[in-house]
Amino acid sequence: MSTLLRTRVKTPEAAKAAKDISLRRKPVYQGDLDDIEMYFMAAVKEIKKGIGSHYAEQEAMSKKVAEKMFTELTKGQDVQHPTITAEQLTDAMLDSVSGMEGATPEALEQLRNGLLGILQSAAEQENAHEADE
Repeated sequence: MSTLLRTRVKTPEAAKAAKDISLRRKPVYQGDLDDIEMYFMAAVKEIKKGIGSHYAEQEAMSKKVAEKMFTELTKGQDVQHPTITAEQLTDAMLDSVSGMEGATPEALEQLRNGLLGILQSAAEQENAHEADE
């Protein structure tokens, strides 16, 4: 169309129209790119849908594990004011992951040291915050 306008009609308006038409022309490969993008986005959507479908199960399992850990840690204590040490909480967390693949004694010890450090630091900050008040 733009070639027709350039060769047959010799007015400035025709030249401008020919230029506009050529700028709006779609490259030959653009259809393929559009198809690839459409299929990719459909695949991403399916993956997201698959991830979301297991969220409720994972949340329920996490809640169950947390309740079990709390019950074990507070056994025989006043539930309103339980006393749970950083070591107890760390050991309970490690018990829940110790059966996982790749949970070597060395890795578990590193995890224990890291968790214990974090929990102790958090407890110290909480104690300092309470002392300030």
